[in-house]
Amino acid sequence: MSPIALGLSLFATLVSDRAPRAIDAAFRIYLLPQGIFSVAVATVLFPTIARQAARADWEGMRSTIASGVRAIAFVLLPASAFLMVLAEPVVRLIFERGEFDAVSTALTGEALLFFTIGLAFNGASLLLIRSFFALQQSWLPTKVALFGVALNAGLDAALYQPLGVAGIPLATSISSASTCLILVVLLQRRIGGLHVRSLVAAVVRIALFSAVAALLGWTIWTALDQSVGDSLAGQVISVSLAAAGAAVAYLVAAWIFKADELSTFARAHERRPGAQDGALRADDPHRTRDADAPMEDRKALREAPTGERAVMYRQAAVAARDARRFALALFLQRRISWRQYRRWCRNARADLRAAHRELSRAEGHERTGPGPTEP
Repeated sequence: MSPIALGLSLFATLVSDRAPRAIDAAFRIYLLPQGIFSVAVATVLFPTIARQAARADWEGMRSTIASGVRAIAFVLLPASAFLMVLAEPVVRLIFERGEFDAVSTALTGEALLFFTIGLAFNGASLLLIRSFFALQQSWLPTKVALFGVALNAGLDAALYQPLGVAGIPLATSISSASTCLILVVLLQRRIGGLHVRSLVAAVVRIALFSAVAALLGWTIWTALDQSVGDSLAGQVISVSLAAAGAAVAYLVAAWIFKADELSTFARAHERRPGAQDGALRADDPHRTRDADAPMEDRKALREAPTGERAVMYRQAAVAARDARRFALALFLQRRISWRQYRRWCRNARADLRAAHRELSRAEGHERTGPGPTEP
């Protein structure tokens, strides 16, 4: 039984008749950013972490996990801050119609406010748990999860009476934060550290960016809500523009202060599931790989066997796509100018078109074959 299911089944009904529905609705909103971003990051990074664990590349594993945790915090902390300051407007826009009245909106907004406290911790735990799976130690996160359920139950029992609807989400957030910290400590012991100092510094910086962006979003919503009204169209306009303004302010702040997490997302495709071990990494200063060779020596490739030639040109196409993403990562880190970025992209597009042309010729020749021979 998950902590939230435990809270809903045993304690929410003791608060009020409306509490279970309010907590369930808040939990659905809470799951949205986590399901979109933290699950995606954990899924994308897991093959890389598993390879590094198999090779006993502990430094690489530490860097990959720390980078993934920072990427999750980079998305979930601003989402948490935005939902904290605009919990009720978001709930009103999504749910308030029919039997879901203003009282239900207020209760759900209160529950959502306390759920968001543990959003980033829960998202980071997904990646940490998969790291233990890569180490073939799945029993450790299972034990930690059981401890989390027990802690959540105890906190539910202690908080549901004094805090009401807010007690159960707060208990869930405290449990999520506790289990995340325990996983960090246990993982550090097994891989010799986790770059905790730089990780904490990055999280604090992201939290400051998030607070400023959330404050700007709240200001925009307050100004628009008084002018556009509380109709459905007015709510869509006010909440959407507040979210857009907060997002723009957050990204601009991250770009000005050269946040490394921007480049992490720009090259996230390079760690997609099923990627080859030789996939080009945007953070590799040498950026050398066998796939670059086909574009440099086309005469030798044309003399290669047809099947090998097709494979090599496929790799060349992937390398050209990687080059564009790498240029974007450098531009977001302000390491190259806009003109240099555009020139890099033009060269990559030219290589990509050439690779596709040669690949089409190779595959067409492979399908048709040399033709029948005369007897």
